[in-house]
Amino acid sequence: MHAKEPGETHAYDLVQVLQILERLPLLEKSLVAAAALAGLRQRELRGLEWTDYTGTELVVKRSIWMSVVNPPKTRASRNSAPVIPALAEILNEYRKSMGSPEAGVVFHSGDGLPICVDKVGRRVIRRVLETTGLPWYGWHAFRRGLASNLYEIGAQDKVVQRILRHSKPHVTRERYIKVFDRTVLDAVDKVQARIEELRQAKKRPTAAGTEIWRRRNCREPRR
Repeated sequence: MHAKEPGETHAYDLVQVLQILERLPLLEKSLVAAAALAGLRQRELRGLEWTDYTGTELVVKRSIWMSVVNPPKTRASRNSAPVIPALAEILNEYRKSMGSPEAGVVFHSGDGLPICVDKVGRRVIRRVLETTGLPWYGWHAFRRGLASNLYEIGAQDKVVQRILRHSKPHVTRERYIKVFDRTVLDAVDKVQARIEELRQAKKRPTAAGTEIWRRRNCREPRR
């Protein structure tokens, strides 16, 4: 009997993330931004409270599955995620639209209870993506995308691990190795810079946009 091979996984790149964010209502836009730009998992999105948001980081303290509240799944997960300006801008706008609350659940539909993130994906985000031609790969594709985007800009493995709050049980000592905060901030600053580059290219779809497209899509033929 053969072991079942893992299925293919997918990730949204920054171009796709920005394309998706542009088309979503503010609540859904904020959810996607927190998943794609800070790497929060579905259950962590549901557990997020306004007291966890400092303006520059999201402190992940809880995870909610259905109505059950638990701490994040690993010691590494119980940490903060850096918030780049592009994400802060969206979260601040969303907070203002909700009456600028100081406490309580961040993502809810008006009743104060954690929103069903899976239902939002199926009922809202999937339908929006259908209008763009992008497939809906699920929430984890945003988290995978953040990892891929960080690797693309040259972030080291340990930095990516810290930003995504990953642990590696088979290498115990890695749980205790700290990454300098400046290194982490440098990595997320590069993500912000890449976002600004893409935004500017969209505003001026001339030589700059053509060059970015060429670099991303053209390859020298193998000899």
